[in-house]
Amino acid sequence: MKRNIFLLMIIVLFLFLTGCNEPITTTQDNNTREETNINPSEKGVDKIEDREYFVDERASEWFKELYQMNNLDKHEAYITDDTLNISLWFNNNVKRQEIMTSKDYVMGKLVLRRSIIGPIPYGEVLGYDYDKVEFTVYIEDIEILRQNFKNLSRGSGSITIDYYENLEVEQNSRSVENKDLDKFARKNKFRYWGIKDIIFEETYKGTVLAVKFKGTKEYKENDILKFQKLIEDNLANQVDYLGIVLQLYSGDKKYYEKTYHNNNDSDEKYWFEEYWGNHNYFDFNN
Repeated sequence: MKRNIFLLMIIVLFLFLTGCNEPITTTQDNNTREETNINPSEKGVDKIEDREYFVDERASEWFKELYQMNNLDKHEAYITDDTLNISLWFNNNVKRQEIMTSKDYVMGKLVLRRSIIGPIPYGEVLGYDYDKVEFTVYIEDIEILRQNFKNLSRGSGSITIDYYENLEVEQNSRSVENKDLDKFARKNKFRYWGIKDIIFEETYKGTVLAVKFKGTKEYKENDILKFQKLIEDNLANQVDYLGIVLQLYSGDKKYYEKTYHNNNDSDEKYWFEEYWGNHNYFDFNN
């Protein structure tokens, strides 16, 4: 009898201990759920220090299907204070249209917030109230393009843009050829013994042409004035670009840069030293 009572006590104790290991549940609105720890990235946002990163598992798919960015290797978007930061990394096979489309995506969707119905890569950011957007494009981990959009507060009507483009790294997606440019290069390439090549690149700004004189020496002011004259007399009237950036290189070192204002609607054409990316080629902020 004592043996049976002892066995019964052991069974009761076992059932009590196993019951303590049952999952804790809470009841809310008559529904029962198990308490779990949710990873912030599963909610679409991951905070790291002062950066609030957005996680969009379908962004790569949408960048390719909706924007044909087939050479986009990686991307990220995060908020810091009142600034939305978005960066895209392309490989060397990137096409010019992919870069131009990425600019359209940022301007149309993230800056102006137009046509925001349907799938949008990182569309969750549109639920945040940011006043600035910093957009950066890398090609093989080299910063090639950066645009800072400021004063985006709704109703301000005065968005400002700071534009930077790295022209010192030559890109296939900027190369441009036509008979007028080829003729100019052939005619002037060997006019000066120190010039080994003349390279043309159409900037991602679109309205500006870069002309690079590449050689083995650094030319003095008198010769540089002659290069400017070549641009004015033999090239400016043959192209439709509003700006022509003249760059002189000795080896890989750029030692001179100046830009020709080539807008035919302007009262005059002229050379200027300010950064070409933020120059007003029109009467409004371009």
